[in-house]
Amino acid sequence: MNNISSELIVNGCEAEDVIAFGTKMHKIDHIASAFKRQIRAIAGQINTILNNSDGFTIPLQAFLEGGHDCEILSANSVGWKKGKVKIKFEIEFIPDDVEVICENVSPSSDSTLDSLRAMTN
Repeated sequence: MNNISSELIVNGCEAEDVIAFGTKMHKIDHIASAFKRQIRAIAGQINTILNNSDGFTIPLQAFLEGGHDCEILSANSVGWKKGKVKIKFEIEFIPDDVEVICENVSPSSDSTLDSLRAMTN
């Protein structure tokens, strides 16, 4: 599951997967939907914090699907470039260990290289 919408990215799991936080369990799509409903509130809280601590805010549209029109002056180019700024949120599951699946490899193979060749064919 990658993009639920362009403002929320989910990696490493599928919508129907279930995640457990201690004894509480939720489907990934339920967590993602709840998060999407709160993006405007989250953006407002981020802007309040930014305004109070650093004296600026980010337009709400930067947190939504279309992004917000802007210009950037890059040290590596000449002049201003027009574009959009987009702030993305991501949910990612990172397993503690990686499963290795080996198929069609017999234990009597002559070498590791032969085993690898057998896996690719």
